[in-house]
Amino acid sequence: PVSPNLPLNLALGLVFGLFLGTALAFVRDYFDDSVKSKEMVERVTGVATLGLIPKLDPGVDVVTITHPSAPAAEAFRLLRTSVKFLAVERQVRVVQVTSPAPGEGKTMVAVNLAVAFAQAGDRVVLVGGDLRRPRMEEVLDVSLTPGLTAVLIGDVTLPQAIQSAADVPNLSVLPAGYPPPNPSELLSGERARRLIDVLGQTYDVVVIDCPPVLSVTDSLVIARMADTTLLVTSANKTSKRSLTRAVELLRQVD
Repeated sequence: PVSPNLPLNLALGLVFGLFLGTALAFVRDYFDDSVKSKEMVERVTGVATLGLIPKLDPGVDVVTITHPSAPAAEAFRLLRTSVKFLAVERQVRVVQVTSPAPGEGKTMVAVNLAVAFAQAGDRVVLVGGDLRRPRMEEVLDVSLTPGLTAVLIGDVTLPQAIQSAADVPNLSVLPAGYPPPNPSELLSGERARRLIDVLGQTYDVVVIDCPPVLSVTDSLVIARMADTTLLVTSANKTSKRSLTRAVELLRQVD
């Protein structure tokens, strides 16, 4: 029989399969705008990467407490060292942590970085600066109120709002408080600026967990009060377009 020619059919199937697979890979790469590596992030932003955090297991947020010997916990300690090196040339007491868009790990980074500083002996206060969708309080299992909102409107004093983090000496927490109707206006007032100044004079390190840059203007307001801003990106999730825009907006406020 001359048909079917099994070797010929297999060869043609292999050739067309390779061609189709390559074409699909190019199409997927063309439409995939997410960043894949720290080199790509540095190329898009024009700034150096301070830390590279491996992906955490599901349900593990505060890895510096629950798994202190894990590679992720060591990565946060390296990030702490990188932030301390920034203080060699200028004062770095107030550290803002944000991201271009929601769900990219900013709260996880803020909490673990604050814990890493506290474990090194620094007196640290972690501030819930996300007044719209606070999550840091849930991660650390602290009460949402009284918090930053109540302090800014004068309902309570700053010492009354600050809480101690369980199992972490040297770490204090200023939760966000109930979401106000006007977060941006509340954070841009002179009372908020004086509050950040007082925290910077009282503690060695102030870590502020802020909302995403592209969602609301809150992070841009707080960026003017911070000594440095850490922009968290997530591999295969953060898009190059949103990352570029976030950096542009942060540079506009120096």
